[in-house]
Amino acid sequence: MQTPTMPREKGFFAARLKALRLEAQLSQQKLADESGLAVNTIRQFEYGRREPGFETLCKLAAGLGVSLSAFDPPAEPEEKPAPRRRRKE
Repeated sequence: MQTPTMPREKGFFAARLKALRLEAQLSQQKLADESGLAVNTIRQFEYGRREPGFETLCKLAAGLGVSLSAFDPPAEPEEKPAPRRRRKE
């Protein structure tokens, strides 16, 4: 079951978690310590083998010092409809 903050794109969470961890200048072990999770769990998330449930996502956010919205995908720009071509008369 995906949480509301989890995107559907496979691999997004793994890449986002690693990027946030590196931005926070934390090793996988340090993030595990800060979040109360096993380092193997952090590795599995970053390798895309697992995705967290809501409670685990909350622990990761707390360990990273970010809000849950940090795991949201970037907003996609709205596509503008193509201009209609005028018919030649």
